[in-house]
Amino acid sequence: MGWGSGGNILKNKSCPNAESWPKKPVSAEVVPSIEVSIYSSGLGPRNIPKYTVQVINNSLQGVVNVHLDCGDFASGSLILPTTFRQLQPGDCLVNYGKEIGPGQVIQFDYTNTFLAKFRVTRADSA
Repeated sequence: MGWGSGGNILKNKSCPNAESWPKKPVSAEVVPSIEVSIYSSGLGPRNIPKYTVQVINNSLQGVVNVHLDCGDFASGSLILPTTFRQLQPGDCLVNYGKEIGPGQVIQFDYTNTFLAKFRVTRADSA
């Protein structure tokens, strides 16, 4: 049940307007409903391994302000900061903090010799 070239599925500062967005308490169901999957997707420039990351909202409601624990994430290829942005080591923001609707998938590719691990640390109800 693979996607991309390799077919392997592995689960696992500043955004100018982030403080002005409405904040609602995170329910216990919101964070577990966000799934992060990483797929090996071939080779990027200079034959560096390329991975595709999908952040999927499996809940029945929209979520905003989705943060991932991304450790010391680095990529040898450009990732649009509106899709995925490292705010500081260990804290990455998905979709510029904007709403990810029910069933919506945010996807980006990165290149690195090491496979990154991502864990959802925050997601607010929209």
